[in-house]
Amino acid sequence: MPIATDPRRQGQWVEALFLARATAEGLNVSKPWGAYRYDFLVEHAGRSLRVQVKSCSYVRGNGYYNCLYQAPRRRRYTTDEFDFVAIYVIPADVWYVLPVARMARIGSIIVLSPHLPKSKYHRYKEAWYLLRENCRRNSSL
Repeated sequence: MPIATDPRRQGQWVEALFLARATAEGLNVSKPWGAYRYDFLVEHAGRSLRVQVKSCSYVRGNGYYNCLYQAPRRRRYTTDEFDFVAIYVIPADVWYVLPVARMARIGSIIVLSPHLPKSKYHRYKEAWYLLRENCRRNSSL
């Protein structure tokens, strides 16, 4: 799988992958125009969620992936900026779909291990159903 050497191009590529995958999962996807703290709105059954999309490609020697989880200019995200984060582990071709409430308890790096079924975040691996089940009313955004 190609990995862009320019972080912006990699981000654009991963956002395109997210758009395709979320649509395939039965979600309606919108890209906001302008500067927002989230990358996409996903809608299902008349309710919507804000999703931030991230990616990682750095694998440590033991098969664990370090994924940077912070806003531009090294600012940390807050829990009110979006509802879910979708992280694509490029070399493993795996998505993690995590509720922001879960992310609020960690620092700016999350370590993912797609090869370990008992890993800390395994239950969020390919957890697209969480987006369908947790959509909320547009008026609450």
